[in-house]
Amino acid sequence: MPPGSFSKREQIAYVVDDDSDEDDTDVVPHAVRIPNDARLADLAGPIIRVEVLREFHVHDQQAVLKAARSAGWEPQPNDDLEGDGPQDVVGAVMWLGESDSEIDGADTIMDTSEGLRLRAEGA
Repeated sequence: MPPGSFSKREQIAYVVDDDSDEDDTDVVPHAVRIPNDARLADLAGPIIRVEVLREFHVHDQQAVLKAARSAGWEPQPNDDLEGDGPQDVVGAVMWLGESDSEIDGADTIMDTSEGLRLRAEGA
């Protein structure tokens, strides 16, 4: 994956509610149902691809970083960054870009998506 790209699989977080009385032993997490090395041909049912393209013009880097931090984002360590400088502005915009809200310090240039059915069920 190119630098600055992140897989949703890497972002899956399991939250355990210690106060819950429910028995979650029968719940199969998404990451377990689809192994990391799964190929499309191995999966039953339709495969849907959603391609999203969002482009932003950052006109105030400090405002973007402040907005991202206040939303819970934490920057990557400096030695993990490639070509983004020491502040991880790309990571901040990616974090804030997950919602449909406007980003403080940036203007939306493009926001488009397309859905494709890659394989019909039973094919």
